Order: sequence, then C-alpha cells, then structure tokens
Amino acid sequence: MGDPHALADFSARASAIQTRALRGALGAAIVFTLLLGIACGDDPFEPEGPRIEIVAEPDLDTLRLFDSVALSVRALYGPDPAAVRWIVPPDRDTIAADTLAYEPRRAGEDTVYAVAEFADGDTVTAERRFVVRTNSPPGVSIQPNSDDHFSRVPLGETVNLAAVIEDPDGDTIAETSIEWFLEWPTGVELLGTGPTLNWAPDSLGEYRVAVKVADPSSAYTIARY
Repeated sequence: MGDPHALADFSARASAIQTRALRGALGAAIVFTLLLGIACGDDPFEPEGPRIEIVAEPDLDTLRLFDSVALSVRALYGPDPAAVRWIVPPDRDTIAADTLAYEPRRAGEDTVYAVAEFADGDTVTAERRFVVRTNSPPGVSIQPNSDDHFSRVPLGETVNLAAVIEDPDGDTIAETSIEWFLEWPTGVELLGTGPTLNWAPDSLGEYRVAVKVADPSSAYTIARY
C-alpha cells in the first residue's frame, strides 16, 4: 500500500491544477466573448438605451421663490429626443416643450421631471431637484451726510442724504434700484437714483423725502425722512 499522506498530497495538487485550468479556460472564454462582441460592433460597456439629464441655465440648484431658470434636456448617450414633456410642481402640470422656464411657486424642495420620447418609441425620464427659499426685501434707512439731522433747511441750501442698505439675502443692489422721491407737498416726484441724494428745495414749505430700494427679485422697502 502506498503512503496515505503522499496520496492526500497528490490529490490536493491535482485538484489545484484542475482549478487553475478551469479558471484559465473561463477567463479565455470571457476575453473571447468580449473581443467577438467588439468585432461585431457591440460595446459590452455601453448602457442599454438612451440616457438624458436636465440642464439648468443658470446652473443653480438653490433658487428663490419666483426666480426663473431655463431648463432643457441633454442626451448623455444615444440620439437626441424627438419630444420632451415636463412635469412641474406643485400641481404636477404637464408641459410639452423643448425648453421650460421654471419658476418655483413654493418654498422647500421641488423636483422637476423631464420625459423624453425618442423616434424608436423609447421613453426615458430624468429629474432635477431644487431647494427653494423665500426672498426677503432689503432693509434701508436714510442718514444725512453730516452730523446735523435736517429739520429746517434754509431756502436754496442743499440737503445731502444717504441710503444705508442691508440685504438679508446678500443680494447686490443696483444703483438704478435705489430711487429717491419727494412726497410732499406736490404729490410724488422722482428726484434721482443712486445711494446718495443731493437736493435743494426751491420753495418754502414742508417736504418729505423717501427712498425706495429693490432687490433683483423686485422685493422692495421704502424709508422716509
């Protein structure tokens, strides 16, 4: 009889050789299949069917209430869609159009869906999520450009006033969005625009000066002096 330890060692070696041979054969079969597919024009790494994404202009994911962004569909893989339908919150209205002017109507999170239809009958859906926050109007106060707070001004003397503006949203306020008005006694009269006002009354009487400051979303505040 043979040595049982030698027989066990021989059996283990034979099993290992068979396993390596099987793995080699399987690997060769996979490589052959891949090469055959590529030779026939099939890329095994290509996704199945077309892929799309929603593009926003400007490219923002955080919007303010009633801001507007232009949405369109871009093909990531495959042909361009033949038609696009948009599903828009909050009422899930359906709009058929290549592009969409999206204006959020509620604060919170909104998801816009694009359903792309292709010439071969395929239908693909993409989504884009937006965070929508409310917009706060700018704060403004009127300060004289001197140590004197004007209450009585001699006829012909120039009044120098400045608008002190703070916007809680960090918006940049355009100079043309800062408007100075004379409210008394002749009604409302535009005196000028910009952060400061230099104005000389040309007749005796009581006057009230007001400044209106608006942010890019048209939210505004009026201060009076």
